[in-house]
Amino acid sequence: MDSNPASGKPCASENPPTRAETSGSRSAPLPEDREMVEARAQYLALRKEILPESDTQQRQARARHRLYTTVLDGNLTCCKLPSRVSRVLDLGSGIGCWAVDIARQHPEASVTCVDHHPVRLHDAPSNVTFHVADLNRDWPVEPNSLDLIHIRAMSDDVVSWPFILSQALQTLRPGGQLEVSEIRPRFWDFDGQFSVTDALPEGEQMSVELSAKMGVDLDPSANLPMWLDDAGFEKAAQRSEILPVGNWSKDAKLHQRATLYKDLLELSGWEGKSRQLFVSSGWDLPRYTALVNRMKESITQGGVRVYMTAVFTTCRRPADEQ
Repeated sequence: MDSNPASGKPCASENPPTRAETSGSRSAPLPEDREMVEARAQYLALRKEILPESDTQQRQARARHRLYTTVLDGNLTCCKLPSRVSRVLDLGSGIGCWAVDIARQHPEASVTCVDHHPVRLHDAPSNVTFHVADLNRDWPVEPNSLDLIHIRAMSDDVVSWPFILSQALQTLRPGGQLEVSEIRPRFWDFDGQFSVTDALPEGEQMSVELSAKMGVDLDPSANLPMWLDDAGFEKAAQRSEILPVGNWSKDAKLHQRATLYKDLLELSGWEGKSRQLFVSSGWDLPRYTALVNRMKESITQGGVRVYMTAVFTTCRRPADEQ
């Protein structure tokens, strides 16, 4: 689908700088200075302090799972799976909401969960296994063995998407499918009413600049088709779905999405992934909180019909490989 799913306009530039593009290679990382390396190390350290088994994180995980499933009209994947699958990998599984559901839907399949932190679910089906591993290093999975790899909301934990995609290509069997789901950290509006001084474009642009400065890509969806092509995947496609921010939508389906997304935003303090980004870049909490509060006021009091997008990127390893 087009990167603009409706007639609205984005807050900031449609082509923010990324660390994955150079004149020599479209997927080679830019040279990194010591400041960038240190900033990203601090950012990842803050991320690892967020334990998936905490009550807040569990509620966030369940709210996120409800939202994605609702957007997909009750389905667990955007891609069409065969009636029987043998092996599934859920990368960055968190507390395992998606993995448990896909395991119950496909009891014949072996579902492997990989995350930075150990997670133990008492109600997990017997065909689900959990492994602690660093997704940014070689995966503990046999080559040519997987029917499906599922990655959801993992942009802030990925150091190099080309590396992740190369691992995915190696571990999928020929014809196996990859699905990456992300909510883009970009605000859009239906009416083109954003001004350059509005808090929403200001916050978004600052996030883009800080991400580029430390080499963290919080918006991989824009570049995933290119990276997938470089990695050797085929049939890459993207599906974008609107997530209204606020209570402006009168459409029943969009109103349901807005309610679920509001629940998720409130559980994350309206901060989502940005708090770690701003703090590790040198912002103090009062300054960051003031910006977030102004952004909230723009949404709740500004009269602007704001929305974000959930993007589902799907592809497969070529099926005719020998």
